[in-house]
Amino acid sequence: LGSQSALVYLPLALSLWYCAYRFGIHPTIAGVILGLLTPNIARTKSNLADSEDGSVSVIEYLEHKFHPISSYVIVPIFAFANTGVEISSKSINSALNSVIAWGIFLGLVIGKPLGVLLATMAARKIKIAEYPQGARNLDLIATGSAAGIGFTVAIFIARLAFDSPEIVNLAIFSVIVGSVVSALISLLIFKTLKRSKI
Repeated sequence: LGSQSALVYLPLALSLWYCAYRFGIHPTIAGVILGLLTPNIARTKSNLADSEDGSVSVIEYLEHKFHPISSYVIVPIFAFANTGVEISSKSINSALNSVIAWGIFLGLVIGKPLGVLLATMAARKIKIAEYPQGARNLDLIATGSAAGIGFTVAIFIARLAFDSPEIVNLAIFSVIVGSVVSALISLLIFKTLKRSKI
């Protein structure tokens, strides 16, 4: 279309998505088509700057604009909606009394950061790797906690590992709780590290 305004593409995007939905075509196909239609021309009026020519393409600009909404709102809602797990007092009580649920939770919250820390220390000890400049053990623990945010793959493995629907639900519930706790711990450690470096 040659336009640099996102307002031109929004009605087109919504119309295409609706038509695809009504005709029984998967909406992701609409996304692919829109991606191909978005021009790769320079968008000069932007607060983003390309290192080479001082501008970014429309597609890069739109990607930057929609990234926070997509990553922090749409994807989490999509993930939670597709787990198929009912979060209730009954499921919480079942998880609290399940060895499997506790094993998954502790594996994500404690096992991941401990594994990252010990593996990195071992690699450093046998001189096959070095810490990044300025990195400390606490940085590795924070990174390991972030690695504990295992969502889609962990849920996929849980569905493969267990036959019983009840155990699968417990496992997925533990993955969700463990991922949230790991994310909060990682965020807390990174914020503490950031303050200590100021």
